Amino acid sequence: MALLQIGGVDEAGTLIDGLPANLATDDRAVRARARLSFAAALKDAPAAEVLDARIATDGNDLKARHLRGVQLLLGGHDEAALAQFLEMLRIDRSFEEGLPRKALIDAFNVISDEDLVGQYRRRMASLLF
Repeated sequence: MALLQIGGVDEAGTLIDGLPANLATDDRAVRARARLSFAAALKDAPAAEVLDARIATDGNDLKARHLRGVQLLLGGHDEAALAQFLEMLRIDRSFEEGLPRKALIDAFNVISDEDLVGQYRRRMASLLF
C-alpha cells in the first residue's frame, strides 16, 4: 500500500500479480487489488474541485461521480465515496458495463467498517432487486 501512496501503481500491480496462488485470494491481497484498481482509475483525473463543479452542474455526470468517489475513498472518506457510487447506481446501473455496481463491490472490499459496508450493501440491494 505504501507504493500506491507514492504513485507506484504499476510496481504495486506487479507485486500483487506475483503473489503465490495461496496468497492471491487472501483478504489483504483482494483489498490491495481493489485499491490498486481505484488508484489506476485516477490516472489523469481532474482535481476534486473540478469534479465537484461538474457534479454540481450535471448530477448525471457519472464519470465525474466515479472519479470523485474514488478520490474520496482513497482519501479515507468512505461514506462519502459510497454515496457517490450508490448515486451512480441509482442513475444508471448499466453505465460503462456495470461500473457503479463494480465500484461499490470493490469499495466494500477496501472499507474495514463492517457496519458501514452492511448499510450500503442493503441500499445497493434495494436498488438492484
